[in-house]
Amino acid sequence: MSSQELSQETAEPQVQQTVSAGTPSPWPVEAIRAAASGSCRLPERAAAILVVRVGQPHGRARGVCKKDVHFDVAEGYAVFREKCLTKFTEVSTSPDALRRPIQLPENGADMYLKKARNDSQEIYVRLSSENFAATLLHRLSLLTQNDLARLGDFRFEAFLYVERAAAPEQFHRATTQRVENARVQRMA
Repeated sequence: MSSQELSQETAEPQVQQTVSAGTPSPWPVEAIRAAASGSCRLPERAAAILVVRVGQPHGRARGVCKKDVHFDVAEGYAVFREKCLTKFTEVSTSPDALRRPIQLPENGADMYLKKARNDSQEIYVRLSSENFAATLLHRLSLLTQNDLARLGDFRFEAFLYVERAAAPEQFHRATTQRVENARVQRMA
């Protein structure tokens, strides 16, 4: 057996091990082929960017942060929503959130999806268990050739609208009067 044949035999198992050891991509090759051929089919796993915004849906809301959410499409809207709320909990308990606390609205937290790339906030779609798969499929059907070229990086854009929490009681602004009172108390 020549050294060239030996190197080919040892190279093949390494390639197979590398492929099997890799993590599954959210957009498998079958989804790329289906989207390129025009027959859209939802992938088993997908990724979304959760954008947490302070304000009212369909209005003027400001972004607070973005978090990646990976989900199985077959699990449905309820599991996707819980994963997003878990990410929100991470954000709301972070040290940055202590300065400007945020909370979920009292009427419940609805998730919204951007159906097309250039959609404005007024036409975001409120997700529900009935329209979850259809909305994802619609967004997938709107992918352009450039989107298909980098399909592994594609993420749905999901939005969660929250409100500012009331400032804690011990929080006081440093007005000149308060600074002067504190100075007088320290001197006494």
